[in-house]
Amino acid sequence: MAGHVVSFSDFLRICPEIPSWPGLNVLGAALNKEINSEDKFMNKMKTVVAILLSLMVVFSFSPAMAASKDDKQQVATEEPMPAVSAKVNINTADVDELTKIPGIGPKTAEAIVAYRKDKGQFKKVEDLVEVKGIGEKKLEKIRPYVQNI
Repeated sequence: MAGHVVSFSDFLRICPEIPSWPGLNVLGAALNKEINSEDKFMNKMKTVVAILLSLMVVFSFSPAMAASKDDKQQVATEEPMPAVSAKVNINTADVDELTKIPGIGPKTAEAIVAYRKDKGQFKKVEDLVEVKGIGEKKLEKIRPYVQNI
C-alpha cells in the first residue's frame, strides 16, 4: 500500500513560474521516483522535504527573478562615474571642466557658462536648476561634484 506522493512534475504544474534549470531537473528526477514504503509517515515526510527543498531553490533565486524589466535595463545602461579629483567651481569652470562632472554633457556645460555670463555668478548650488537642461534629479546627481565658492 503506497501513500500519496506529490511528484516534482506535479509540483511544477502547481507552481509554473519555476524555470526548469538543469539542477532542478536532477532534483526532479530524484523526487519523481516512487516511494515504495508501507510507512505513511515516512512518505509524508519525504513529500514535505521534497516540497521544502523545491521552495528553497525557488526563493533563493527570487530576487533575480523579481527584478523588473526597468531595473534590469537600468543596470545594463548605467555608466561608471569618472573620478573627479576635486569639486568643480560652477562660477569659474569652463566648458571642459564642467563636462568632467558626471551627468553634464557639452550642451549643458555651455548652458551653464551662458547662464553665468547673462545672470552673473551662482549664489548657491541650487541655482543650477535655473539653467536649461538641469532639473532637480540632475542637480542631486551632480551635487557631490560641484561648489559655488
